[in-house]
Amino acid sequence: MAEKIIISATDLVDFSQRRGVTKVTKVKNVFEREPYSPEKDFYFRLRRKLISNLKGAKGAEDLLTFIENESDARKKPHFLAIVKGYIKFLKKKNVSWLVPNHADWNYKNELIIKVNPELGLLIGEEKYLVKLHFKGSKINSSEAQYILRLMEMSLCNGLYKGYKCALLDLRKGSFHAVNTKSIMLDELLEAEAESFLKIWKGFERRSA
Repeated sequence: MAEKIIISATDLVDFSQRRGVTKVTKVKNVFEREPYSPEKDFYFRLRRKLISNLKGAKGAEDLLTFIENESDARKKPHFLAIVKGYIKFLKKKNVSWLVPNHADWNYKNELIIKVNPELGLLIGEEKYLVKLHFKGSKINSSEAQYILRLMEMSLCNGLYKGYKCALLDLRKGSFHAVNTKSIMLDELLEAEAESFLKIWKGFERRSA
């Protein structure tokens, strides 16, 4: 049995936003990518800090102190921009921590998409599973809806029914929710998954 291909939701969404040969380049980059290592994850420490801060209800000062103590000059301005956006999002909200969970979206039992929301939030009386967007580039509406639909199919319409799915653009402090007017997202996602799979198999044949 062929080994399953495992990628992240972000990988599939990034692939879906590309055109022409840049789609091939994206698959090639994923195909040749080394296994995940926290040491090479630019946002690893900050991601852990945001989670521990929320779990411990430690507030904004705790995050700002973390930034002040950041020793990596390359990371500090990025971390500061993210923390400011995060604090902006939390302002005047009654937010508490919920344990998130992870799931897979399975395409043809060959391509496995990892769906990993970082946060579970109780905002007022509403329960959310939240994916965090760390990058400097603003996430557009179609990217957000692709990720949210993957979350809905694998989490919010399954074991976590009753939760809402959301995406938080950290630097902007913008909270994206599901757009119920979006049409045929499932068909679009399946088409992109099929295309990714076909290109990946092409690289497998060439590397055999």
